Amino acid sequence: MSNLYPTTFQGRLREFHVGMAAGTKHCDRVDGVASTPQSRQVDTLVVDNAVASTAYTFTFEGVAYTYTSASGSPTKAEIAEGIRDLAMSKSAIATKATVTFASDTVTFTAVFAGTAYAFTLTESDANLTHATTAAADASGITFGRAVVSRGYPTAANSNARNDSQEQFAQASTANLVAQADVWTLADPSSGDVFASISIRGVEAADLAVSVAYDTDLGTTIAALDAALDQALADNGWDAYITITSDATTITATATFAGVDFDFKVGSEATAAHSKSSNKGWVSGSSAYTSFFDAFRGMARRDSRIRATSVGSAPTAYPANEHVVCLLTGELAVYSGEAVTLGGQVFVDLNVGATAGRFYASGAAGRLPLPKAMARWLRTDNSTSGTSAVSTLELNRLTA
Repeated sequence: MSNLYPTTFQGRLREFHVGMAAGTKHCDRVDGVASTPQSRQVDTLVVDNAVASTAYTFTFEGVAYTYTSASGSPTKAEIAEGIRDLAMSKSAIATKATVTFASDTVTFTAVFAGTAYAFTLTESDANLTHATTAAADASGITFGRAVVSRGYPTAANSNARNDSQEQFAQASTANLVAQADVWTLADPSSGDVFASISIRGVEAADLAVSVAYDTDLGTTIAALDAALDQALADNGWDAYITITSDATTITATATFAGVDFDFKVGSEATAAHSKSSNKGWVSGSSAYTSFFDAFRGMARRDSRIRATSVGSAPTAYPANEHVVCLLTGELAVYSGEAVTLGGQVFVDLNVGATAGRFYASGAAGRLPLPKAMARWLRTDNSTSGTSAVSTLELNRLTA
């Protein structure tokens, strides 16, 4: 007979960083260069008046700093230089901004792109003028966000494409072009005129309408426009496409860049209708009309890049940095929502703080992804101890 002793087992759930692979499946990847720029904050102080033995005061991050001009007849340049020397002697300033002067102007430039600092000036004697000439922009390409291609630049001193430097940008309408399809109709004189629309990513049957020819071509097109407007509204597709028309044409336009659709128009009676479309790669804008054509995957977390380089969390690739995107696999992303297994994934294409973020619910500017391409798996523990991090299964290769 053996003695059995109680044993205590302890464990913890695995925690994930946004942008990590969150499963055991192989993750295909593609590499490029971040073309979405981050910018440094720049502030200037202009010495308007050179006054002897006078206090020149500015406030940086809530702390007031005063330079007192020399007696006698100081010049504007001497006062500007004195303010520069004062600023650079203070570690609270020097660790956040580089300070230079030229003539009568002192310039503060943030050390890190995307890192904002507070700079104010309270002047009653009008001896200094302050201006923020460039705001901090930490847009970059944030870890765990959708990434789109902006194409390949030409090689230096050549018209050849530089295949090793595909340009990546965070997915948003700023990095895509709105699709517009224009049908020019010939007058069929009789019979029905019909149209159909399908939207890539919306898993529903094509929307189709038809109207009887009425009086003349312009009247018939107006009726077709109205029928399409009603059908789009009834199906909730007016969030993605708008219809306009005139006496000879009818146009379908994406309500926001990145929506990919097919628009067909025909008539019962034979007529030579024609279509023009900008769908695809728009060379003048260096962007695609379709998010699905442009989509290069999710920005993978890179442990080399620290949060202090952008001044915000989650961290981002700065401009011109080498970027790795994951095309397939189980990936940890910031959703901020509870997700359900197999639920549909939406990508936010609005310009701003949420650009490229994946969501479990639809809203203005969010594009649905086909479930064959992306689906939610679970809500995970995040490194901050919250449930804002979720795992989605991505298969970009089906786009």
